[in-house]
Amino acid sequence: MTLPLITIGITAYCAEESIERAVRSALAQDWANTEILIVDDCSTDDTVKVVRQAIAEAKKARLIVHDQNKGAAGARNTILQEAKGDFIVLVMHNQPC
Repeated sequence: MTLPLITIGITAYCAEESIERAVRSALAQDWANTEILIVDDCSTDDTVKVVRQAIAEAKKARLIVHDQNKGAAGARNTILQEAKGDFIVLVMHNQPC
């Protein structure tokens, strides 16, 4: 029996100080069949750089960067559009800039 695919979707906005911990937590989940989608909603800090470093060797993780801020709902919608999972878990990880 094949395990269902779980999509872990993380929205990020100006979260450079804590996003690495959230991504590493998602990568450490023990469910064998997962994909991790991180959507950066046009952060003005180094969130994108931190995420790229955190997922550099993670084949099951992907970063999507918005070229304009779409807000939390827009970032979640991007995850829902891109997700391939049978089930989706959404995590918001935003900090004020």
